[in-house]
Amino acid sequence: MQTEATSYAEQFQGLYTLCQMVAVVLVLAGCYYLGWGTSIWLPGSTGVVLLLVAAAAV
Repeated sequence: MQTEATSYAEQFQGLYTLCQMVAVVLVLAGCYYLGWGTSIWLPGSTGVVLLLVAAAAV
């Protein structure tokens, strides 16, 4: 009975880590697409600066 409880705890820890990594990837992807979206309207390297500011805010 004790080994099953440990197994469930380890599974939940792995699921929690997976959810954290998915959240990190979604934030990074959002910053990436925000940079591409702003590069249409902003000339030069202004879009890059805005992307870095958005990434630092997260």
